[in-house]
Amino acid sequence: RSDKKTFETKKRKAEAWGAQIALDDFGSGYNTESSLLYMSPDYIKLDMSIIHGVDKDINRRNLLSSILSYTKPRNIITIAEGIETKEEMETVLELGVDLLQGFYIAKPDLEVKQIPEKIKKEIIEISKNRLS
Repeated sequence: RSDKKTFETKKRKAEAWGAQIALDDFGSGYNTESSLLYMSPDYIKLDMSIIHGVDKDINRRNLLSSILSYTKPRNIITIAEGIETKEEMETVLELGVDLLQGFYIAKPDLEVKQIPEKIKKEIIEISKNRLS
């Protein structure tokens, strides 16, 4: 209880300074539903354990859909970690994830680079289909 109260006090101070709260690795370890409930984050990064194989596994898709049904009405921005295939990217975009991260999008690099045109076009096409 005191941890929650301490967190809420610190969160209010941080928000007063313009900071936003992000919940990392959601769906693994300690970052579960209870964290989402009491932290009320601005962003959640969906752990790759949820994302890997989401295109082939109905249980992962259903879990992701449930998470999104909670986050969307609350304007919590969702980030899918660990996108490694075009099919995973298509699935998470079609389900409504906001942002993507993973080797399929770009590999980590010390230099800032643009997203490859091919992938940019795929994202735009999937987004158009999602909106229609």
